[in-house]
Amino acid sequence: MSSESLFDFDRKVQAKLDAPLAERMRPQTFEDFVGQDQIVDRTRCC
Repeated sequence: MSSESLFDFDRKVQAKLDAPLAERMRPQTFEDFVGQDQIVDRTRCC
């Protein structure tokens, strides 16, 4: 069982909401890169 309380969770959520826009919009998973061929295409370099 986790030692986090309900209030700790609220602080984490609020910290995420208070983060800069660039940090909130940063891709978190590979699926977030879908459509970004210049990033995920292994045959393309620089």
